[in-house]
Amino acid sequence: MLPLSKLSVMSHIITSAGIPDIISYYAVRKKSVLLIYIILASVALFLFIRWIFSMNYYVYEHKSFRISRKKSACLVKGNFFKTLIPVILWEISALLIFIAAAFIFSCIIYLLSVKGIISKGSAVISYISRIVLSGFSFLAVPVIFSFVCTQCRCASCGISGDFFPKILQKPALSIFYAVIFIAAALNIFYSYETRKNGTGIKMEMFNSTEISAHRGDCRHAPENTIPAFELAVENKADWIELDVHEALDGTVIVIHDNNFSRTAGLKRNTWELPYSEIVQLDAGKYFSKKYRGTKIPSLEEAILSIKGKAKLNIEIKPNAHEKNIEKSVVEIIEKYGVENDCIVSSFSANSLKKIKAENPDIKTAYLMSMAAGNFEDIIYADALSINSAFITKNLVDSVHSCGKEVFAWTVNTRSEIIKMYDYDVDNIITDNPAYARNVIESSASGNIFFRMFMYIFYSI
Repeated sequence: MLPLSKLSVMSHIITSAGIPDIISYYAVRKKSVLLIYIILASVALFLFIRWIFSMNYYVYEHKSFRISRKKSACLVKGNFFKTLIPVILWEISALLIFIAAAFIFSCIIYLLSVKGIISKGSAVISYISRIVLSGFSFLAVPVIFSFVCTQCRCASCGISGDFFPKILQKPALSIFYAVIFIAAALNIFYSYETRKNGTGIKMEMFNSTEISAHRGDCRHAPENTIPAFELAVENKADWIELDVHEALDGTVIVIHDNNFSRTAGLKRNTWELPYSEIVQLDAGKYFSKKYRGTKIPSLEEAILSIKGKAKLNIEIKPNAHEKNIEKSVVEIIEKYGVENDCIVSSFSANSLKKIKAENPDIKTAYLMSMAAGNFEDIIYADALSINSAFITKNLVDSVHSCGKEVFAWTVNTRSEIIKMYDYDVDNIITDNPAYARNVIESSASGNIFFRMFMYIFYSI
């Protein structure tokens, strides 16, 4: 239960443990489960404070752990909040110092990088930064434990302990206030500039997460049509995700299903009609009157409408009737010179292998509902496109360590967008690109200092 408290008096190894993301994902969607989670977290926090001085008795007085827990509980009894509040205040103070210092250091490095002063010395700065971070991590636990020991001694003797240990008393306390003041001033200045002139710092420098419009902007226009693609570009989508099938005459057409029933109202399969007949179908009448007469485009038409404005994620949905679709897709990509501006994805490993056999320079993404196993063995894919419900931070880090990218689908809620962004997935596939962009930008500007800090320590 200790990991639920997430307090830094415990070691980093213990606090890195926690409830699996997949359980949390469903817990927050069911009030009954969420209530149980809150109750368990409250119980864990209660026990954590009740046993907070156990280590002191266990180490210094060589008591058994059972006796140590009892003695700690007796010491805390009747003084629960007097014990809890100083611990929380200390946690906040230590965190503020760390954040403020990181923010100031990040601003300095950012300004130097923008001026081009540290472009070649970034590796040196990265090493220095990691040394500083390691030093802080090394000192944080013993300093906090010393605070707990001080509180325990004061409680045992019946006297009031100092909220700030000696390490934060003058003159260090003055430095603490100065650091907080400077960080607050910089944050106010940044907020003012952002509100006045728009986003002052390009967040893509600190996080490379891009947005894909799923079948175009399918919330506001008929899916997999030129209007949906153009609207997605207008709404600042980085990528357009679209699906392809092969018509009777071999034309590669853009449509999700292998029949026209849902989108055009015709109960015929995609491989049964030539493109000359398919182009006569109305793919917009079932969406709204505004889009009556919208046609099902060919892949070539889609590329012409998107080229130079966004990148393409072409999903192949092979079936027994489409023998040459992979070769046809590669030929079209090469014809229009978009090899470096597209990725071909599929649930079929064989399709991806055929793409690589035709042109190994074209990037591929393996679609997966869940991801498990050795990702290095998937040599035919440059990226994994995974159901967002099953994506965890550890999974993203594992895939990245294999030199592959992570695409998350289909991400539409604010909480899921923020979660995928915080997990540093490379691409968020969404039905509403404008909303996703707004969520990311608002979330990013709210924790700009954290993004800058993480960029400096891990990305330079």
